[in-house]
Amino acid sequence: MWTAIVLLSFIIGAQAFPKQPSKFDSCNDALDCNNHGKCVGSPEEGRYCVCDHGYYGLNCQLLDPCIDAINCNGNGKCAGGVEDLHCECFDGW
Repeated sequence: MWTAIVLLSFIIGAQAFPKQPSKFDSCNDALDCNNHGKCVGSPEEGRYCVCDHGYYGLNCQLLDPCIDAINCNGNGKCAGGVEDLHCECFDGW
């Protein structure tokens, strides 16, 4: 008898309070890529930004200081931060 009451209570509760399906909150204002990237995502992976060239960070909020600063004339690569930009020369240069 006790089992029947518990089972009946469970069934009534399930009918009265149906489980809400999990809803994927698609890309919108909830995740801002600062106009320097595209918000993409899926229910499995969640939302994230794919940043435009030269930008990085969780919300594409950071600009790579080497993008426009120095090009090293093709003989090296730009390195450092905003305060310390310099070229790291390739072997032989």
